[in-house]
Amino acid sequence: MDQVSQVEQQVFAALGTSEQITDEIRVAAQKNLIQMYKNLDILIFFLSNYNNFTFPTSKLFALNLINFWVKEKFTEMSPESISMTQQFLFSTMLASFNELTPDLIEQLIPAQSQLMLKIFPNPWSEFFGFLFQQNDNFVKQFLSIFCKDLCVYIPSTYQQIVEVRSHIRQTGLCDQIFQYALKKITENDIFGYNILSTVVSICPFKHLCDPNFHSVLMNGLANPIDLNCIVYIFNTLENIVKHPMEKEVKTHLIQTLINPANITNIIKSANNVEIYTSAAKLINTVSVYWQAFNCGPDYFIIGLNFIQLDDSTASLVLNSVFSAMMKWPEVNDEAVKALINRIIANFSSPNILDNFSKIANSCERYSNVILATIGRPQNHVLEIITSFVPSFNFVENPGICSAMIFLVNQILKSPYSSILGPVLLDFRNLFAGILQFNPPFSPNQMVCMFYYSSIMSDKPGIIINSMEGNIKFVTDEEASRVCAINMQLAFQDNVSQSLKTKLLSKLPKYSFKKTDQRLLQFDQNIINTYVQSLKPLYTSAISQVIRYADKSLGTMIDQQFFQFAMQALSQNPPIESINSILSYISSAQNNDPAVIAACQEIVQQVKSNTSILENDESLASLIKAFEFAFAKEAVQHCIDIIQYIKGPSSVAAFCVLFFKFYQPYESFIPQVLTHLFNVIKLIIDDFIVKSSLKINDMYSVMAIKEFLLTTSKILKTLYDWNKCDIVVSVLPQFVPLLQFIFDKYYFIPTICFNCIDSLTTLYTVKNLSGAYYEMMGHVYQTFLSSSLNIVFIESVDYASDIWRAIIKKIYAFHNALNSLFKHDSNFIGEKFVQLGAPPEMDKRYISISDLENSMKSEHLRQFFHDLSLYFHEIDI
Repeated sequence: MDQVSQVEQQVFAALGTSEQITDEIRVAAQKNLIQMYKNLDILIFFLSNYNNFTFPTSKLFALNLINFWVKEKFTEMSPESISMTQQFLFSTMLASFNELTPDLIEQLIPAQSQLMLKIFPNPWSEFFGFLFQQNDNFVKQFLSIFCKDLCVYIPSTYQQIVEVRSHIRQTGLCDQIFQYALKKITENDIFGYNILSTVVSICPFKHLCDPNFHSVLMNGLANPIDLNCIVYIFNTLENIVKHPMEKEVKTHLIQTLINPANITNIIKSANNVEIYTSAAKLINTVSVYWQAFNCGPDYFIIGLNFIQLDDSTASLVLNSVFSAMMKWPEVNDEAVKALINRIIANFSSPNILDNFSKIANSCERYSNVILATIGRPQNHVLEIITSFVPSFNFVENPGICSAMIFLVNQILKSPYSSILGPVLLDFRNLFAGILQFNPPFSPNQMVCMFYYSSIMSDKPGIIINSMEGNIKFVTDEEASRVCAINMQLAFQDNVSQSLKTKLLSKLPKYSFKKTDQRLLQFDQNIINTYVQSLKPLYTSAISQVIRYADKSLGTMIDQQFFQFAMQALSQNPPIESINSILSYISSAQNNDPAVIAACQEIVQQVKSNTSILENDESLASLIKAFEFAFAKEAVQHCIDIIQYIKGPSSVAAFCVLFFKFYQPYESFIPQVLTHLFNVIKLIIDDFIVKSSLKINDMYSVMAIKEFLLTTSKILKTLYDWNKCDIVVSVLPQFVPLLQFIFDKYYFIPTICFNCIDSLTTLYTVKNLSGAYYEMMGHVYQTFLSSSLNIVFIESVDYASDIWRAIIKKIYAFHNALNSLFKHDSNFIGEKFVQLGAPPEMDKRYISISDLENSMKSEHLRQFFHDLSLYFHEIDI
């Protein structure tokens, strides 16, 4: 088999759809594919051999690979590979453009657009000077993508986009594109509306005020070519509203072009998700604009209608609805009712288990907005929730039951719990009524049981300041019943793996440090079934929950399990069985000497198993098991096998362990951190590829998060111990890596939070002597820009706990910088001005420190919300 055929077979094994490809083969092939992605020689191979490939999958992969390198790794491409890529994309592929399939074109055009942006300005006059003489089918598809790319702002390419947009305005290219779009519209070509929807963000202001242009839009809405025409026109109108211009002019354009009643009528007559989505985005943008002038009630009402229409549209208008609720308390009741009805509709969906994670995330966003109104004037949240009590029926209305239980649990977890706790007790017996029912359950009933379990898991349920004393919202008897139901449901074959994991995650989590422990009753048959399954999900759950049983029973179960485990290990079991044994140990909390000795024996035996050490998830389980078996000595066991700790799961587990017990191992810190720096770079490299392949990889996110947390805290501790020599040796590696992570993944909340946290921690090591003091001063100023990357995110969920925590961290970091650079009191203000804010913005920011703590959060939210609006209205 020649090399081309070999590569084709590898690609097909990873991406093909044949039933003959087993999961094991596909996983191995995908791992190999990720390594291929990172190899420049492979890119050159595909460029050279594209026409020799016979499988469509291989050709599609080749274009995807080119896309990846041009977009993500252009700086690592050699001049030769750039030249080859340019020749391939704009000569080889254009020559046969009409013969390409739609899926190939879908990969080709973005690669061409990105390459033109990356190599600007070298071949522009040559390419764009003859663009409109090219194959028209290519021209319109290229411009539709190219104009979209010019509207994408990310920190790493922002300055480049500014230069390109300025160039195409100065050369008249923007005018040509605008006129080309209008020409396509007169030809009834939908691509005209497509191109127009984005080129209005770039084109000169004069075009937007042209009455003939207005007529084109209005005629398109009245007589659309197809439904996509309406979508593109709504997108066009939204981008016009975002276009920088004087307030009076923008107000006039909105009043001329956007009619709320017309939009409402279009929505009513259209049964189309894309139209709903584009209309919702338009309404959200206009509503936010009008709120700045204390007007726009029509748009607020339409926003509420979108909340009730569909979950996806509700998410799109949530920002403007939330802002209106914060600005006008009198609208809160109506908005809260709409949001609760949306939550009920989500939990009542007959297909809820198909996209449960998405629904759960959406409902959490809605609940965050609802909770934000508690404590504000004219708040009736509890009364509105209580109004649904007559409809609470587990058999007929499980969606309403889920919504009520979910909302009460959200309040129980919030700071309002201590105030509203006694009132919430009224729901206790009502909710416990669902425990009288036995499986099998419908999908909606399973979700309801999941959220009832959450009350027991997320909050042990002690209500403070009750007239009856301290009362558990879920009694021990009820908790025993919940555990039995969840464990029964999680063992059913017809329940998805995702829901099984969620159900078992809501079993109560034991800790020696808790003072409110329960004493639960368990069915011995269920316990035996879980133990003997030798599956990590089940053994881990049993190991955790059995701590709530009578101590003698828990110890007996432990001893029985370890006897069973030793017998299984003697028979050379599969990796999954070993993982299940390690999962049981990692969740164990039993100080019985015999139990600990059994764990140590098992872990020592597994530690010598190379197949476990080379499997990332298994190694992560082993590292967690080290902690229970050896406590502080667990770090030494990890150092013994550190060369194997290089995958995201094992790195995350090791970081957690090392942070707990690193102090006795001070001499190993440089070695350990150097290893972590090297492997985290590889993990990030793989993560970039997986993102391009649309492979969900939360393990890498967790590894990056734990790496940042561990490294920054250790550096702070070393500095406090006056071990500055170690700090100085580590900083040159850590700082650029932190900068890269921050600028690359600022939009992932958990990573963003830990980047800011690392910056705040690094501030405390500012007093390093000599050149390093100067270096850190430069670092802080550099990171000031990174700390404001949040403005690149068009719609931040400021109602969520994580984003509110992030902006508080940003504010704390800026306050620290203010004290460091007292000689330059306006350096933060200058940065705000660069982001489009008025000169007085810094005074508004500084004044927040004078507010009461209860008011700071809302003022910070409003500040960063406004700063983002200013940034996106910069005329670039």
